[in-house]
Amino acid sequence: MESKCVFCSPVRDVAKHLEKNLENIETMSKVFSDYYIIFFYDKSKDNTLEKLEKFQEKHPNKMKIIINDKPLLKYRTHRIAYARNSIVEFIDKNLKSFEYMIMFDADEICNYNIDLNVLKYHINLKTWDALSFNRSKILHGNYDIWALIYEPYIHHCHSYNGCLDVLFAMRKDITEKLDNLKKGELFECYSAFNGIAIYRLEKFKNCRYDGEKQKYFSDERINKMLDFLRKTVNKNLTINFDYVDPSHGGGKQIADHNNFHISAIRKNNARIRISGEHLFKK
Repeated sequence: MESKCVFCSPVRDVAKHLEKNLENIETMSKVFSDYYIIFFYDKSKDNTLEKLEKFQEKHPNKMKIIINDKPLLKYRTHRIAYARNSIVEFIDKNLKSFEYMIMFDADEICNYNIDLNVLKYHINLKTWDALSFNRSKILHGNYDIWALIYEPYIHHCHSYNGCLDVLFAMRKDITEKLDNLKKGELFECYSAFNGIAIYRLEKFKNCRYDGEKQKYFSDERINKMLDFLRKTVNKNLTINFDYVDPSHGGGKQIADHNNFHISAIRKNNARIRISGEHLFKK
């Protein structure tokens, strides 16, 4: 394709996954006429930085390692949002001619073989501005709903008293919806990521990630959602806007992608979509 893509990720203590992730970048770069690679590095206990620097030697003038020189923020989602925003700001200042960004998590989620035909096919579709992909249960479980917001689930999945009931319902629902999509058909949502997503950068100008919890929809819409969930999931369900499942670190956290996606919808009419096809294979 006659188009340019930036591959980017925040990294911390991911040395054991980097080899395959870096191989996947090289594979995906073949789809584009030009590419650039950006990693935001936070102080690690392993040799993540050493591996990145060796990879950079193979890609002179094609790669930037942003090294965080500030104290780590308390909450994980706040740290990741800061990292992703640093990457986006670098792109805004230095890579203005690039049309696409592929943001990914450099961990086990993306540690499988890329199906390049799936990537090529979807790049040519004109029906999305941000696109993530279905996930094979064989590889790494179901679709990751941490960053997922769609009708009728219009609030962050870990903000409910009784959140496990909502999590199970969402996983079942999104799995059925994605598995039943026809080729070329995309699922519309407000936010989705699933470990890797492709963005048309023009639709994400002036948009930023934010890992601090916030409410994106009106009380009227939230109450309508709660009525639905109480009828279908758990009749005693309530929302606690200050709650996050302790397994995600507690505190006022939210998936950092939510703000990036919803801001793009509201500012630039961005189309956030999910494909039913699998980007990764065995």
